[in-house]
Amino acid sequence: MKHKLSRSTLACLLAASAASAGAAVVQTTGTGSAVLQVTNSVNFTANTSMLSTYVEDGMRLASTGSTNNNGCGYAGCSYHVGFYPGFSGNYMYTVGQNAYVSMRMADNSDFFAIEFAAGSGVSSSSIFGYWQTFNNAAMTGAGNFTTAGVQVIGLADSAGFDEVRYFAFGSANLQSGYSGAAVDNIRVGRSALSSASTVPEPGSLAQVTAAMLGGVVVRRRRTA
Repeated sequence: MKHKLSRSTLACLLAASAASAGAAVVQTTGTGSAVLQVTNSVNFTANTSMLSTYVEDGMRLASTGSTNNNGCGYAGCSYHVGFYPGFSGNYMYTVGQNAYVSMRMADNSDFFAIEFAAGSGVSSSSIFGYWQTFNNAAMTGAGNFTTAGVQVIGLADSAGFDEVRYFAFGSANLQSGYSGAAVDNIRVGRSALSSASTVPEPGSLAQVTAAMLGGVVVRRRRTA
């Protein structure tokens, strides 16, 4: 009896293995809610030419839709109350059908946590945001949020992602349509989810689970 694997133990091991294979993107709000240690940051101050593809501190930011910051210039558009004056100085802003701002590392490497000030140029009452995350061109997560004003949105995933896209629509819970997305004060870095001491890598946890199950089988065969 002492060599048998109990049903409860087996269930826990299998559950842990299954959970490890399905790492999910976690959305948070507020500065410091997702990024515990900043490694890269972007504030667009040096983007005086209003480039729609812009590199700063190891990150590459690009926008679809309108160019030239949608005509807002360096200081921004004061009449877009959805994100002004919550943003400081310059920022990246675009509008158009399904327009979004893309946030990536300049070398296309993975990152595990990001925070950014999310704004909207299409709604003056609330910001109706929508985000998507990708890894190797496959979408790994998506989510909507609504905020009464500029809010710092955080995203973290222990499996990592290599691109985040941000949209802003005119009403809640939309995932397509006319979008006016604006971002500022982007921060990338280490999070609790990407800490090896906090959450094991999915492959590592699956290997540990398999090894434990294999060891039990070997012991049972030896005592048979």
